[in-house]
Amino acid sequence: MKSMILATTAALTLTGCAGLEVREARSADWAGQQGEPGSPDELLCRQEKVAGSILRKRVCMTRAERAAIKEDSEDATRSIQDTALRGCAGSSCGG
Repeated sequence: MKSMILATTAALTLTGCAGLEVREARSADWAGQQGEPGSPDELLCRQEKVAGSILRKRVCMTRAERAAIKEDSEDATRSIQDTALRGCAGSSCGG
């Protein structure tokens, strides 16, 4: 029983260390692509929640990409709100 617990602990420890090396390698790869701080080409990384998972995922995008996604999201929200305020008339609501 003790040997099984010890083997499992060792395997989990080694797996965790291997994952750390991959993250460090990816960070080194991204380091050359970062651009000037504050510029649209600056690479920004953050941990984001993944639907249906406890774990977070590291997502990296440039400032310009983040701004474009934000603008698209705001446009979609504005369109939905405008449709709701006007009400549905015939086929204008997609149905």
